[in-house]
Amino acid sequence: MTVDRPLSEVKVGLTKRTMREQIADKITAMIVAGLLRPDDELPSERDLAVTLGVSRETVRGAVQCLAALGMVEIAQGSRSRVVDMARWAKHPPRDADIQRYTALEVHNARCLVEVAGARTAALSITPSALGRLHQLVQQQKTMVGDPVSFQISDMEFHTTIYEASSNRLLTAFLTDIYGYALDMRRRALLVPHAVQKSLKDHEAILFAIDRGDADGAAAAMSTHLARVHRTTQASRRLSATP
Repeated sequence: MTVDRPLSEVKVGLTKRTMREQIADKITAMIVAGLLRPDDELPSERDLAVTLGVSRETVRGAVQCLAALGMVEIAQGSRSRVVDMARWAKHPPRDADIQRYTALEVHNARCLVEVAGARTAALSITPSALGRLHQLVQQQKTMVGDPVSFQISDMEFHTTIYEASSNRLLTAFLTDIYGYALDMRRRALLVPHAVQKSLKDHEAILFAIDRGDADGAAAAMSTHLARVHRTTQASRRLSATP
């Protein structure tokens, strides 16, 4: 006699994806959102594995999947490069909402939700998530001359804080809001000293979370978001200069 499987088990079986596929999807999202652009070099396998918290074999498999779709080029002895979308074998759908909101709208939304997320994370973060934040900040210290690698690590830093809030709905909101800012933030990190200042902000946020200081974490996140908005505005002024 056949025993019916619980619906929850069936759903897990249908939605479970390999880690390689998840990382490939994450890199694809970075490209589609404009964080990674044509001719950008991906970080090394080792650095990308540390940033994304997976093995080098997983990163290698994910990049090979993207190469098979024509999204990246793998060259012996050098880092993989992002390929222009016109040359892709398959075009993932673009998120039509990515460019819908202004920089000010994104900033205001982040202030409303992300500051609360930092406050909650300071009170509920797990030792493993805290260790992950420390690892990311240490790695970011080696990325001050590499805005692309820093932005990928920045995304992981903020995502780790979102997940530390232990509220899946809040995490989903925060992840979506951060996604709207990717293209704008890419340009902002080209402003002189922007990476170094963001790193200092991350250290302040981490210091407060590490101490369980909810008010301090909220204040540090608020300061960081204000700085992000200023550099975004500065980048737009620079791009508009003849």
